[in-house]
Amino acid sequence: MIQWEYFDAFWRAYDAPTSAGLEQSFTARAGGAAAAAAFSFHAHGRPYDVDFAMMQQTNRASGFSRPVRRAGGAAPAGV
Repeated sequence: MIQWEYFDAFWRAYDAPTSAGLEQSFTARAGGAAAAAAFSFHAHGRPYDVDFAMMQQTNRASGFSRPVRRAGGAAPAGV
């Protein structure tokens, strides 16, 4: 099972809906979908973007970034 995680002193798992959205966008990008270069979501009332090329999550309000990773499973073809 694929689980997306962000680093905050240690690796923490995203909630299931966010992880599923990240995976859907990531695999669409691997299939060549240019629009899937990033994924946007809200958590705790704050807007975030995840850049798959940089594997970084950025808080759109503060500009603070942190690493993200895709854990479990093989990488999709083309990645």
